[in-house]
Amino acid sequence: MTAFDASMDWTSRIRRRFRRERIARDFARYSASRPLGFEIFSDDRSEYGDELVKHLPPCDAINLHWIARYVDYERFLSTVPKRIPVVWTIHDTNPITGGCHYDESCGSGPQLGSGDVNNSSRQMSKRKQELIGYVDTCRLHFVSFNRWMASNLAQDPFPLRFPITIIPNGLDTEVFAPWNRKFAREVLGLPQDATIILFVASQGQIRYKGFLPLIEALSGLKRQDNLLLASVGRSRF
Repeated sequence: MTAFDASMDWTSRIRRRFRRERIARDFARYSASRPLGFEIFSDDRSEYGDELVKHLPPCDAINLHWIARYVDYERFLSTVPKRIPVVWTIHDTNPITGGCHYDESCGSGPQLGSGDVNNSSRQMSKRKQELIGYVDTCRLHFVSFNRWMASNLAQDPFPLRFPITIIPNGLDTEVFAPWNRKFAREVLGLPQDATIILFVASQGQIRYKGFLPLIEALSGLKRQDNLLLASVGRSRF
């Protein structure tokens, strides 16, 4: 396995700094207007430019995954050798939105708090459509983990030209298997007689994860005897 190490010569470092500052400058105008409760908003540009392509080892195909803030769309798609097909495994809707990772009318700029018809979100969406629109259909193949994501890809105006395959995430069933309930609760320190509701999200404060609606629903219950909410993630409430 070969890891990417960015070039450390002065020219490369200055170029990366220039790109990084330009991207930050474009986004800085929304620092005061951007509302809370949204996750990251990612630019289609990257400080690395075409460095990634230059460092690619000899290969028969390229498999992209979550590339936000790492792969520069324009430099990558325009410089990767045409003989090498690209398989793009989609983890969220960022590749087909203006910068959002979960599409909530992204083009209209709700995550930026901007009503400008030419805001950064719209500019990014337009750039992505134009860039991907130039790619030959035989060179790019999308992979989705589920039908929901595949339907999002199929409805978007520019990936319609490309094939989409659904390949669910795999699990080691020797590790991820049902355990004895009593033993599991003992290990986790959970009460044996409680009714447990499990909520899982890496960042529960993000609106669409649904933690606040869950709390509202639970508070509306007439009886909550021996009810326990178990939350798994990095957020603290």
